[in-house]
Amino acid sequence: MTSQADGSPIRSHGCHHLRDLHEAIKLCEPALVYSNPVVTLPGKNLEIHVFKYKAGGCAAFLSNFDPQYSAKITFQNTQYGLPPWSISILPDCKHVVFNTARVTSQTSEIKMIPVGAFPWQSYNEQTPTSDDSDTLAMEGLYEQLNITRDASDYLWYLTDVNIAPDEGFLRNGQSPFLTIISAGPYLAGFH
Repeated sequence: MTSQADGSPIRSHGCHHLRDLHEAIKLCEPALVYSNPVVTLPGKNLEIHVFKYKAGGCAAFLSNFDPQYSAKITFQNTQYGLPPWSISILPDCKHVVFNTARVTSQTSEIKMIPVGAFPWQSYNEQTPTSDDSDTLAMEGLYEQLNITRDASDYLWYLTDVNIAPDEGFLRNGQSPFLTIISAGPYLAGFH
C-alpha cells in the first residue's frame, strides 16, 4: 500500500487506480500551481521534475521512460527504484505516494457474456435507480466535483419521462423523439 507524505495510507477501494492517482496529484497541488518545474536529466530515459512553492515545500515526479528496464535514481540524497515506463509521485520531495507501474488497488473482474452469434460480448453493471437512498433530486444538472467531492470518477444522471395515455402524438399515431445533447461518454435508455 502506498502512503501519503504524512505516512497515512492512501485509501484504496476496488478498482480506483485513477482515483488514487488523482489523490496523489492533489497532494502536490500547492507546488504544481505555484511554479514551473525544474527539469533535470540524470540519465538515459530518466527525468526529474521538481515544483517548489513559497512556503518551502516541493513536489517531485521521477520518471523512467525505458519500456523494458527498471532504473535507480538518486534524488536529494535518497535512492529510488523506478519500474520500466513509470512515474513516481513525491508530494513532499521525499516519500513516494504513487507509482504509475505499481497499481496496488484491487481490480474487480468483469465477467463478459457472449451476445448471441454476434462477435462482441457484454456485461451487466449495477446501476442506480431513483429509489436509491443516496439519490439527489433537482431541476437541472449537478456539477460532478461538487457532488462526489473527488471520491468518484463517476456520476449518474437519471431522469424519467412520463407519457400520459392521452398524449396528442399517441392519438395521431406518431412516435415521440428524444433529443439529447451531451458531452458525456454514455447514455442508456429504457422503456
